[in-house]
Amino acid sequence: MTRTRSAIGATAQRWWLMTLVAMLGALLAIACGGGGGGGGNFDDPRLAEFDDAFTTPEQDHLNAGVLFNYPTIPAYGGPHSSNLLPCSVYPDEQSQERIVHTMEHGAIIIFFQPDVASGDDITQIRQVGTELLRSGSRIVVAPNRNLTNPVVVASWGRLLPLASFEEAPVRAFVDAFEDDAPESFPRAQAC
Repeated sequence: MTRTRSAIGATAQRWWLMTLVAMLGALLAIACGGGGGGGGNFDDPRLAEFDDAFTTPEQDHLNAGVLFNYPTIPAYGGPHSSNLLPCSVYPDEQSQERIVHTMEHGAIIIFFQPDVASGDDITQIRQVGTELLRSGSRIVVAPNRNLTNPVVVASWGRLLPLASFEEAPVRAFVDAFEDDAPESFPRAQAC
């Protein structure tokens, strides 16, 4: 009878231990955003995330007019202008150095290649950008003729290249990564 109680006790202990480990694992997955790579609920295989010298919080401010040779087009972080680029929908290309500073403050940038993106895509990008701005999001929409993709969505340390404009992934990117940057400010001061 001693062995039976001992065997039952050991089985109960193992069951409780496995339950505890499973619960801790579930809590850890929830706390880490579902185990998805740091982007909350954003899960898209096209997403490129960077964790390197260009995404550290202490990035240098460049003197006015100084250009920087970023390792990617568009840039995802790094040294940048000391002047912010206001959040807006722009008809013309904007300084990458100013855009990077605005990303450092948590803004999302929606770039499009005006020579490659379709007219319908450009219209939709501008409409969605305007809607997001009106709803209080930190958004910059700007053309960039140096892109290799028709559309690229960028935030601090992340790039999402798209073959055409897709509203759902763009909105999900904004929801997941807006204000996920080294310097957090209220929107009025962020861009």
